[in-house]
Amino acid sequence: MRICRTCQKPEGDGVKFSAHHKDCNKCRNINNRSYLAEYACKRRDNFTEQDREKLRTDMRKHRERKPHAPFYTTSRYLAAKAGVFSDLTMEDAYDVYFTEDTCSYCGKERGPDDGLRSFHIDHIIPMIQGGPNSRWNLVKVCASCNSSKGSASLFDFRSRTEAFTEERFDLVIAGMTERSGSSAEYIYELLSQSHEFEAAYQRERTKMVALLNLSRPNTAIYVS
Repeated sequence: MRICRTCQKPEGDGVKFSAHHKDCNKCRNINNRSYLAEYACKRRDNFTEQDREKLRTDMRKHRERKPHAPFYTTSRYLAAKAGVFSDLTMEDAYDVYFTEDTCSYCGKERGPDDGLRSFHIDHIIPMIQGGPNSRWNLVKVCASCNSSKGSASLFDFRSRTEAFTEERFDLVIAGMTERSGSSAEYIYELLSQSHEFEAAYQRERTKMVALLNLSRPNTAIYVS
């Protein structure tokens, strides 16, 4: 039985070796990542201004060819960080990125003076509430609506946004239903649960703030 020379764990119970290597696969992966990171730092330190300009040019060309790629990679990273389901593909990211530049919430259309970042892609059920990083949970919205909605539920955002009419709300529901292949009742139930999640969070936050306020006269709270 082989024993990893790095972690000292024996082969078996999730510890695997490849070929003749003396380190287990997990340790080899960690060592490889450390080596690559160190190599990249050294390479950047030796970059000339010409090298940096070439890198910037290549990045600009890549963004022009695939402007949807940054959203794809970032959303998948955030989904993994939040621990939510993610099945978004590059084709899905392309589809939502190149949909018509009309806000699904307020109906605003892109104007001639609007910048490249005047429209965003929003997770209808926020990932912080467990919403998936899936095409059916994504819509294109204006920057103002995306900022105003934040991590709130769709019901809450609708209640305080006059421009988010019942007709537009129904269109969002219909789009989620069509893209997910689920019933409108199921989608409505998900949105209701999202609203309950937000309400519960606000209740618990209020309790925490009240407790902190009560403790201030007598107790010093230290943050390390």
